[in-house]
Amino acid sequence: MPQEITATVDLYEIPFVPILEEKRKDWSMFRDFLVKERVLEPVRFTDQNHLLELLSKEVIAPAEKLIEKRQRRLDEIFGRERR
Repeated sequence: MPQEITATVDLYEIPFVPILEEKRKDWSMFRDFLVKERVLEPVRFTDQNHLLELLSKEVIAPAEKLIEKRQRRLDEIFGRERR
């Protein structure tokens, strides 16, 4: 699994929210991902229902916020106005 995550995080310029089951241990290189700007705070869940409760507020909203922040920065750099 860590190799697939490494490839995903390094290849795609999109927000990445680690979603981890609470009872599982982090893999050894997990902390290395957290220093990357597009890797957001990990979300830990206990079961499927708990994960579904967290998705909108803890996974999707922070990822969308990061995309908006990046878009504002690009707009400033390239002098574009948002509509």
